[in-house]
Amino acid sequence: MHLGKKNPRMSYCMNHDGKEYKLKTTVSERDLGVIISSDLKWHDQVTSATAKAQRTLGLIKRTFTYFDVEMVKSLYTTFVRPLLEFAIPAWQPYLQRDIDELEKVQRRATKLVPQLKKISYEKRLKAMGLTTLEKRRARGDLIQQYRFKQNIDQINWYKNPKPASSVTSSGPAFSEEFFPDLVKRIKSKEGPVKKALDPDKANEIRKNMSMHEPVKMKVEDALSLKIQYDLSDEQYQIIRNSSLLQNANIYPSLHKILTEKKKCYPDNMIFSETSAVCSLQSLFNHTV
Repeated sequence: MHLGKKNPRMSYCMNHDGKEYKLKTTVSERDLGVIISSDLKWHDQVTSATAKAQRTLGLIKRTFTYFDVEMVKSLYTTFVRPLLEFAIPAWQPYLQRDIDELEKVQRRATKLVPQLKKISYEKRLKAMGLTTLEKRRARGDLIQQYRFKQNIDQINWYKNPKPASSVTSSGPAFSEEFFPDLVKRIKSKEGPVKKALDPDKANEIRKNMSMHEPVKMKVEDALSLKIQYDLSDEQYQIIRNSSLLQNANIYPSLHKILTEKKKCYPDNMIFSETSAVCSLQSLFNHTV
């Protein structure tokens, strides 16, 4: 394989038993499960990964006759998504067509839930508790880079990264990064995430932020909330009717919604549906 446009593309031979054999030239080759092309683009690898994922998704669709949010999420994250993210730090696509081709698989997977087919892709992701694959790759790059720099993952570098002096950063800085656009992503983060303290702490911070921040909601978001938190039809109508009010566009945090739902249906006590509705209605009326 010849790399680079200015490569002279010379022929190479090997001797065996006194005979000379000319080595075959190839434009792409699979190495450790990843297809590497001579133009250093990842379209062939993306095509291969998406083809496997689409076949697996089709098999799931033909095998099962009933789909709900939890079932689809479990099947997708177990059997399909790993095919799209195998060794992804090494071959992360940078062309928009390849990014869209990977995302197309997840778009199709989220449509397996009948109740989510007619809402937007972003709302389907929210209802299923997923993020875009592009965001997952960015987050994975930050975590992997942290593991490299903290020697959590031992790497036998062919050439050690070059340190770069910086008067604005208190942490280690390198002039050449392994991951493309990684410096831009780190600089775009604020607060604890920028310091990259620990992957587990970062996950906890991200979860707490998403659970406790107030949520602005529209009418079409009510269905996503109903499916995600398994609310009853009466509770769904409360959310939908409240969203129709002009002055009711800010709702309680998702954490408070879950807490209130647990109060409505405690494990050791049975409440009537009317009592549960009143309890949830009170939450929306008095919490901002």
